[in-house]
Amino acid sequence: MAINLDTVPDKNPTAGAPEGTYLATVTKTEMKQPNDLNKPMYLEVGFKLKDVDGNSYNFKDRFFESDSSFILFKLTRFLKAADIQLSGSVELKDIEKLVNPGLEVVTVLTQSENEWNGQKRMQTEVDLFNSDCYYPVSKWAELTGDADDPFTETQEPQDTDNSNNY
Repeated sequence: MAINLDTVPDKNPTAGAPEGTYLATVTKTEMKQPNDLNKPMYLEVGFKLKDVDGNSYNFKDRFFESDSSFILFKLTRFLKAADIQLSGSVELKDIEKLVNPGLEVVTVLTQSENEWNGQKRMQTEVDLFNSDCYYPVSKWAELTGDADDPFTETQEPQDTDNSNNY
């Protein structure tokens, strides 16, 4: 098999998305068990991200059952942005059923240095400390300053002049 060097990407295809604001479209949801079997399952949501320039990235976020105010804040911001209205007690496995592929939200991402197995690396994550992390799609223009919202399809004006019809 020949390798076409003209098609080699300019950037690392496994690199995370740069810091910024993105349209995030849900591609998959899945309940997962952590390596520590004593911990409860968590909800992993896969997204296809798109920035103002049309660049695309893949991203996964995780939601946990926790009493931590930060964890609960992130989950409730996601639910509000997705217009999923819940009250009272709910389990993550029930939320998984409501978060369907194609659902869109806006998210703000940041990068932080993380250490895992003794190796330091950069990790992309929602910007939990400097933003509300998740927003409804209607906030896109306000968050990006992009008055021509590229994610809202507009209909071409219809020609209503029927004088040329026979």
